[in-house]
Amino acid sequence: MMKSTKTVLSLALISMVGMASANGVFTWKGKSGNQVYSDTPRNLSTNNVSTMNIRSHTVTKIETQAKSDTIQGGQIGVEGDGKEKSTADQQAALNAKVAAENKKLEEENKKIAEQNNKMNEENCTRAKINKNNVETAGRVNDREKLSASYQQDIDRYCK
Repeated sequence: MMKSTKTVLSLALISMVGMASANGVFTWKGKSGNQVYSDTPRNLSTNNVSTMNIRSHTVTKIETQAKSDTIQGGQIGVEGDGKEKSTADQQAALNAKVAAENKKLEEENKKIAEQNNKMNEENCTRAKINKNNVETAGRVNDREKLSASYQQDIDRYCK
């Protein structure tokens, strides 16, 4: 009785391990032309990779869509001709991409700063005109309050 219980438990454990490992096997041709099997796709990309069902031994090609805004069409570490890139080359490509994005952001920030300066000049002019109108107009309620308010605007925008 004890031997049969151990056998049943052993078989259950083995089948559970087999089921856990049956999640997916990725296959592709390696550099030397040999078939490569792995539980993770090549270069973490599903381009030119197939999945293999362990139970039925059927291989299925993974359908992917091209990604236009990623390094080399979705494959990190692979050049356009399929050759592996060194870590230094990958880092250099990433640094160049970041530098280009930073330059673009700096140009946008410069344009925004110019627009802000122009708005400040216009606000300064308006505040000076308003203060002058309040001080020279004949009848104005709360002349001192308005004059003080426009003076604050002048102080804020006319730097």
